[in-house]
Amino acid sequence: MTIYQKLLQYYLDSEHYFQHFVLQFYTSYNHIGQCGEKQYDFESALYRRCEERVKKNSGFCISLSDLQIQRYFSDTYSENQRFAIIYALWFGLNDIQVRNLQRHKKATWELLQYYLCNPDRTDVLLFNPNAYANNYKGSYYIHSEQSDIKAFYHEGSLISEDTDEQFEIL
Repeated sequence: MTIYQKLLQYYLDSEHYFQHFVLQFYTSYNHIGQCGEKQYDFESALYRRCEERVKKNSGFCISLSDLQIQRYFSDTYSENQRFAIIYALWFGLNDIQVRNLQRHKKATWELLQYYLCNPDRTDVLLFNPNAYANNYKGSYYIHSEQSDIKAFYHEGSLISEDTDEQFEIL
């Protein structure tokens, strides 16, 4: 294992770097958090799928060349941009999406959110980065005392698919 591979593995395994950014990213875009008066934990289907993959692989595993690692850990990229690029590669976003993340120094998390929620898109709509904030249209799971409640996002709340009960995101 080269020094670059060790650097990447340390970065991926560190609670202070990559894993910290993963939690910060998913919390910022309401993929995980708490909702309702009883403060139930919730997660999006996207987050759940990613967590299952992490557990299956016993962590974040990605294969990058020494040259790629050297480039991503240079002063060319900010911490946020480095995270977005490496997460996009781990997630399996396509080459065009990754190149767009590499090119755009601002709003990289917004662009990552856009691509994760719209995996078939390769466009860059950075004229209004806030438009990406809540564009996840997939399912959510609210962890109540009895069982998981399947829900969808609507204007700052999660709505139960079965009962239409509203859980405000805290």
